[in-house]
Amino acid sequence: MKKKHLAKKIMMAIFLLTIVSGCALGKKKAPDKMNSSEAVIQPQIQYQSEQKIDKQSESAEALQNIYFEFDKHELGPEALKQLSKTTAWLSSNPEAKISIEGHCDERGTVNYNNRLGLKRAESAKNYFIHSGIETERITVISFGKEKPVDIRHTDSAWTKNRRDEFKLVLN
Repeated sequence: MKKKHLAKKIMMAIFLLTIVSGCALGKKKAPDKMNSSEAVIQPQIQYQSEQKIDKQSESAEALQNIYFEFDKHELGPEALKQLSKTTAWLSSNPEAKISIEGHCDERGTVNYNNRLGLKRAESAKNYFIHSGIETERITVISFGKEKPVDIRHTDSAWTKNRRDEFKLVLN
C-alpha cells in the first residue's frame, strides 16, 4: 500500500514538472520578420500646429493671476499691468470668453470672504468693460477662502491666496 501511495506521489510530481516545464518551453520566439497579417497598427499622432501652440502660450501669458492686498479689492499697479496684457489678448481674440475667479486667504468668515472674492472678480471685470471688452464675454465667481493655492498659515501663503484667476470658457 505504501509503495502504491509513493508511486502516485512520484507520478503526480512528474506530471506537475511536465506541465510546468512545458509552459516554459512552449513560449514562442518572436519572429524575425512579420508578414502583412501580423503587422502592428501604430496609432496616428496628431500634432498641434505651431500657430495653435503659439496661441496657447500667448493665452497662458495673458491670463496670469492678479493679486490683492489684505482685505482689499482695489487693483494695484502690478494687477493693472497684468490686466492690460489680458485686455490686449482679449481684444485680439474676440471669440474668447473668460471666467474670473475671486479668491481670498483663510482669515475672516466664509460669508465675508465670499463677498470679498466676488468684489475682487468684479474689479477685474469692470477694468475689462471700461477697456472695451464686451460684458457677455466675462463671467465672475467667488470661491472665497475655499480653494487656497498654499495651505500654510503664513504671510507668504496668504499673499498667494488673495488673487483673481482667469480661465478660458469653452463655447
